[in-house]
Amino acid sequence: MPHRIIITVFLLAASFAAPSRAGDDDNGLREMPLLSTGTTVMGETLHYPTGGAAHVTAAIATLAPGTRTVLHRHGVPLFAYVLEGEITVDYGDRGKRTYRQATR
Repeated sequence: MPHRIIITVFLLAASFAAPSRAGDDDNGLREMPLLSTGTTVMGETLHYPTGGAAHVTAAIATLAPGTRTVLHRHGVPLFAYVLEGEITVDYGDRGKRTYRQATR
């Protein structure tokens, strides 16, 4: 039986304009915002090494079995951690890669 896929996504962006939302959308994807900040826990501004303000966004995304997203790119560094299930990412001419739940 297919399992839902739960991933934690961290984005580092110069600016992040996408609105935060919680709940289900029409594509079997549910997002729960965890953090959205431009400062450290000590209140220091985040910066890219070459300058410019940075912003960190973290969310838990849950995808229903068989869910597909539209072809898209992330214009910022992205880190995802699979909490449950697995997800296959198609990198076009660079092939596909499947990421699975981390083992402890």
